[in-house]
Amino acid sequence: MNTQHLSEMDIQQYAADKANCGADMILHVESCEKCRAAAAVYRQLFAAVREQPPAAFDFDLPALVVSRLPAARPPSPAGSRLLYLLAIAVLGCIGIPLYLFRETLLKMYAGILPMAIYLIILPIAVIFIFQCLELYRNHQKRMDALNY
Repeated sequence: MNTQHLSEMDIQQYAADKANCGADMILHVESCEKCRAAAAVYRQLFAAVREQPPAAFDFDLPALVVSRLPAARPPSPAGSRLLYLLAIAVLGCIGIPLYLFRETLLKMYAGILPMAIYLIILPIAVIFIFQCLELYRNHQKRMDALNY
């Protein structure tokens, strides 16, 4: 027989679910008056908690929260026009030099071996994939934080 008393967690586990307790724990509780009394107190406590009615608010919590949220603003047309203008400027800064120097660029890259091109493209693709995965993980963490 175990002469050392059970911890409070063990006694609570015994009181809540005797079937999932170890044989030595059951034997100790049945033979120890102090632990048996503590288990009985916990059983009474658990029964009293189960008898309590579920908590209910006397007001509409979702309506109260929604009423305190700021109103959604429609996107400003000036902001979207600026975004389109910026996108056109970036595409122009990249596209115009590519178009003007297309023959020179083709001659410059014609001498590169295909293996060298693959050695350049492969690390870029791997980095891109890892960046996309990191972006997805951050998105999932933010969504999980919003769901709780």
